[in-house]
Amino acid sequence: MVTRPPKAVLTLARNARSLAPERVSPGLLQALAAEAQALAIVGRQREALEHLRDLQELTGRYSFSEEFGWCPSSIWFTSAWVSAYGGATESAREARDAALAASPSYQNAANVRLQEAISVGKSGGYDEALHLATQIMSDLDPAYRTNMIMHTARRVLDTVPVEKRAALPALGDYRAAVNVPVPA
Repeated sequence: MVTRPPKAVLTLARNARSLAPERVSPGLLQALAAEAQALAIVGRQREALEHLRDLQELTGRYSFSEEFGWCPSSIWFTSAWVSAYGGATESAREARDAALAASPSYQNAANVRLQEAISVGKSGGYDEALHLATQIMSDLDPAYRTNMIMHTARRVLDTVPVEKRAALPALGDYRAAVNVPVPA
């Protein structure tokens, strides 16, 4: 997985949505979800929530078939991401719980817990967020650290303002836990 800058994701998602037909499709849902998540990352929470509402409405009209990449739990993961970046702790927790109940695989469990760390960091609990991410990554065997998990783990540090990082006791442990080499 190549991680793109949020502004590039916004451009790509908007282009994809402009090409989408009028009917609801997995591609349209994925583009709208990507756009909502990117808007949340860049701090445009109001717009992210509007996109999330649109996504929820469209998801309600879609007949699910997991073979095409959009499943019922996808809306919960998107909701958890948007809520975490908005610092909406309670709605983020509810969305994470629903996402995990719908799809409890190890990858989803790790990502949901890392989204919790993002939510804590966005709410100002920087050291606590890094401690939580460190624990999650330390508990996960390096062979199971997928690109998605690593991407979310690195996003936890992005919630901490650069000028506050050096003073956080948890930063060293976080970096050590995230930068463990993955076996070949």
